Amino acid sequence: MAPENAVSETIAIVFIIFLVVILSAVIFVFSSGFFSHMSQASFVAPRISAETIANKGTISLFNRGGDVMYLDPPPQLHYNILGVYIDTPEGNYRVDPLPGTAEFRPGTTLYIFKDAGGYRITGDPSVIASGTVESIPTGDVAVRLIDENTQVLISKWGEVHGSGPVPTPTTAPTTLPTTPPTSQPTTIPTTVPTTGPTPQPAPPVVDFSGTPVAGSVPLEVMFTDRSTGNPDRWTWDFGDAPEAGSTSGARNPTHQYTKQGTYSVTLTAGNAAGTNTTTRNNYITVTEPEAVSYLELETMKPSRLLQGGALQVRVTGPYSSIVFGKQTYDLDAGDEIRLVIGSDPEGHIDITPTQIQTFDFDDVRLYINNRDMGSDTVSKIWVNGYDQLTSTLTIEVPSTSAWTQFTVNGITKINGESSASIRIAGIQPTTKTLLLENQRDHITFRGGAKGYSIS
Repeated sequence: MAPENAVSETIAIVFIIFLVVILSAVIFVFSSGFFSHMSQASFVAPRISAETIANKGTISLFNRGGDVMYLDPPPQLHYNILGVYIDTPEGNYRVDPLPGTAEFRPGTTLYIFKDAGGYRITGDPSVIASGTVESIPTGDVAVRLIDENTQVLISKWGEVHGSGPVPTPTTAPTTLPTTPPTSQPTTIPTTVPTTGPTPQPAPPVVDFSGTPVAGSVPLEVMFTDRSTGNPDRWTWDFGDAPEAGSTSGARNPTHQYTKQGTYSVTLTAGNAAGTNTTTRNNYITVTEPEAVSYLELETMKPSRLLQGGALQVRVTGPYSSIVFGKQTYDLDAGDEIRLVIGSDPEGHIDITPTQIQTFDFDDVRLYINNRDMGSDTVSKIWVNGYDQLTSTLTIEVPSTSAWTQFTVNGITKINGESSASIRIAGIQPTTKTLLLENQRDHITFRGGAKGYSIS
């Protein structure tokens, strides 16, 4: 072999080895998470407010939407880790989650409280009734939510004025006594009590939720009592007095807010042992509806018509009728009909500006001239002329992420993958036909409305 050929082959081998080393280094850099510092900060839309539970001051965190965050995450690196911090004039504290409090998901509420060991957080409000829980001092308190993966501030609530000494560490000493006790009890009791003390009854631990908590006028909110302790009586104050119906004694009432504003809601629940009260400050937000003439919505989210929404018209044309269950009702000019959505919102609506052609739902409560005809399936409807239309039919699109297209008055608001929550209140025909096709995982809507909101 010629010397120059041997040199060329040697150079080629060295070059190939060099490329292999470089490629191995690149693979190692990526696999070892070298670029983990480029991760994007998580998004959470919280509502933070002071709250009284079992006569003790706490702070509630309601997750209105965004990413799922973990307070006590599994060891996988890709989890979004949330740090909750309390700032006071005495110092700054990281809030410790109780065992079992691992996640902060959209639609859930967490509660911050204080005990002898420091500040804690839990998803179970009944914990706060414990005798070891203290009230969080009012004023000069701030809450910070931190994305621990990126150390980015997600949200902050409250202010701290002034400063104090650095807080004393809450960890126990690491040294142990070097000498054991010099004496032990020499006798053991010979009898053991066979029964413990009789537990004393306690008033309920009051908790509740509302859905939805924000939207445009008119906003209908379904409240759910979540109190523990077997309450047998309830008093609600919806915060919009002196409006009619601003209070209720029902366990799970529905209330409609008719004016713009921010409202605090109070629930008092009682049993034979007494009563307790919980107030959620600034819990309901009601906005003025934007003037809209025509909307178009299509989304792959599991959207729905809210239960209790209704359509009411007065019949003006002849040959009108409705097939309700197994019964056919002929409708005369002047008859008033009211169709109320029940627990099954899947169905189809087709209404022109002059006729009602389809209102196909399996669970509808029908009223004819204010007479309650019960709940059943509407399999066919034909209203050949109507007037005096009123609608509280409301579409609710959740904050889960999916493909969505939404236009208002011809202007595109959303087009593509979106986690936004949408609410369209009082859907109705305009100069065009109202079309609604509501399925379990898909909704299509075209028509007018009293208003809408995006959050």
